[in-house]
Amino acid sequence: MEIKSTKRKGVHRLAVSGEATIYGVSQAADAVRAALAGAESLQVDLSGVSEIDSAFIQLLLAAGRQADRDEKKMEIVGYGGFGEEAMLVLSALHVEPSAG
Repeated sequence: MEIKSTKRKGVHRLAVSGEATIYGVSQAADAVRAALAGAESLQVDLSGVSEIDSAFIQLLLAAGRQADRDEKKMEIVGYGGFGEEAMLVLSALHVEPSAG
């Protein structure tokens, strides 16, 4: 898994690519924590993800809850080959999936 981080106009964007699995969840958690701490809004781009597992989904859910507590916006921007099912789970916790 690779995570590229960019920040522009208060929006921190994390572009995740490869396999988003338990093997990289610690690295991803560090990136998400830093991004939430330093921005008004967080976008997580999953369009380059080829596989996702429950550990990574749990990380995204926890990040969404933290963003809510901090009164920040978190948005999932795109999703890879793992399908819309994971996005439905995330949307249940007010993490906004979007197509772009």
